[in-house]
Amino acid sequence: MERTRFPPVLFAPRFRLASELPSLTGRAGFPRCIKMEPASLNTAPKESHNLLIGATRPHRMSTISQLLFLTVVSFLFVHELDAIRQREWRFFFTPLSVSDETAYRIFVSLHAPSFVLILWFVESPLLQLGLNAFVIVHGFLHLLFRNHPLITFDSWFSRFWIFGGASLGAIHLAFL
Repeated sequence: MERTRFPPVLFAPRFRLASELPSLTGRAGFPRCIKMEPASLNTAPKESHNLLIGATRPHRMSTISQLLFLTVVSFLFVHELDAIRQREWRFFFTPLSVSDETAYRIFVSLHAPSFVLILWFVESPLLQLGLNAFVIVHGFLHLLFRNHPLITFDSWFSRFWIFGGASLGAIHLAFL
């Protein structure tokens, strides 16, 4: 029976005990080459040991519905990048007595934890429902305030991300 050999960079070795780990230094302390092979050459390694980026899709994120939701999230993130360019913080911080620089820093800083939460719970149906509702309401608010002097999203490019995200969010709601 012929044994299948896999290229050494495609699969990570599986070591069962710490004592089975090879020494990383050779003679005189120089790094030593390590031959990386799967633990068993008789069978193909499990999918979880495949180190090729993009070789397999995550099993839970491969449906059309999930792809659509990830597109909604992408549209929202791109809009938030555009919101920084359009200085949207001025609209929110006008009633407060803070400098423009402080308002900018607060506005941008608040987006980091919100992005982390969105990405952390991206597969949650509850987050998907809430974020879809948010982008739809967000689109309507931009439509309502489109003539406000501090809202400057008047180019087709800016509106594409706002209303495209809202439209995709409404379509994704049909998939939930």
